[in-house]
Amino acid sequence: MKHMKLGGFLVVLLLISTTFMPLVSAAETNQEMAKIADKLQVSQVSGDEKTGEYVATYKVSDTETKTYYLKKYAATVDGKDVVKVEVYEKTPSGSLTASSEFGKDSYATYTGSGWSIHLGPVDMGFLRNGGTTAIGAFGAWLAVTIGLTGGAALIFAAALVGAFIIGTYFYTNADGSMDINISDAALLFIPIAIAMPGPQPVPLTIKGIPVILPL
Repeated sequence: MKHMKLGGFLVVLLLISTTFMPLVSAAETNQEMAKIADKLQVSQVSGDEKTGEYVATYKVSDTETKTYYLKKYAATVDGKDVVKVEVYEKTPSGSLTASSEFGKDSYATYTGSGWSIHLGPVDMGFLRNGGTTAIGAFGAWLAVTIGLTGGAALIFAAALVGAFIIGTYFYTNADGSMDINISDAALLFIPIAIAMPGPQPVPLTIKGIPVILPL
């Protein structure tokens, strides 16, 4: 039932929130799931699929909306060609935060059959301690980096944070970073999994270990 997906998403938010709220009831619907997906909207304002600038809006709550500016570019890390995306918060006056909210030490590489995502220790710390707003920035980063729609990226981000990043060190590297691999097939399945009734298995590899992420 769809309430299982929405309930799981909200449990993730509970894990990283400083306030407590009652668990959702069994009456959650596809429409309510769609409302969660609609909380993150991402649009490209310049460039192409390899480099460019993006704007994202993330509705944190009924009274708070974050606006992000994202810069995507190619870089070389340890001799590898990677995709870097820096996420800056945009203030109401239109200025940007002095340093990126997310994307300080994270990057991704297309392997030919999927994406290899490296989440650096600084960004991992942000995800562990940043509360619900961290999920929005991470979701926007995923959307621009690996091409998910904003809604799918938000739910994927929340599931990753809840399942593997918050409260467990089993999947982290010695320096506190995390390496995630997802195939093209699994990536294409994410929006389908979200739309289907009941939690659906999305296969990943984290730290070289095959895992299943329920969406």
